[in-house]
Amino acid sequence: MLAGVEKRYAGITRWSGTFRQEGFNTTFGRTDRADGRLMLQRPGRLRLDYFAGNAVSKSFIVGRSTLYVVDLENEQVVRKDPPQNLLTAVVWFQGHLSEEFSAELDRSGIYGTAVLKLTPRSASPYSHLFLVVDPQSSTVLEAIVFDTVGNRSRFWFTKQLLPFASDHHFELDETSPALAGYRIIDAQLTTP
Repeated sequence: MLAGVEKRYAGITRWSGTFRQEGFNTTFGRTDRADGRLMLQRPGRLRLDYFAGNAVSKSFIVGRSTLYVVDLENEQVVRKDPPQNLLTAVVWFQGHLSEEFSAELDRSGIYGTAVLKLTPRSASPYSHLFLVVDPQSSTVLEAIVFDTVGNRSRFWFTKQLLPFASDHHFELDETSPALAGYRIIDAQLTTP
């Protein structure tokens, strides 16, 4: 199954789709739900847009070397170094699963019958993740990520492979008139 997932996504350089996320926070004992759109481009570019109703309320944009968190409701942009683990939920798109993770079939039945359990081979803030896979197409339908303190994020990928044609989705122009009046915050930027 692992080889099928790697082969399925190996030739795709751009991917997009919609998702539903359910996050359980152990500290607060609370589950939050959100809907959004996800865009990926190799190597290592990502955009997550979260919706409030029909409008985007928050975006996470990973470009060439910067993570932007755009909070439209509070009119602020946080600019920082992207964490290495940000792409964990979509690691299947990045390829090389067998190099980065130990893999086994999950037979618990909790998430379905065609489920891969991946455990990072090196130190990570994540203890493991599950990929729910369509056994016929090797398409990843869900990703469930567990961190080392028990928090869980579950992503259901709905409409997949929606086209997009431009790199501009992964960059943010801080001088754009659309951001006039927004507070720009530098957080944890490294010095080159």
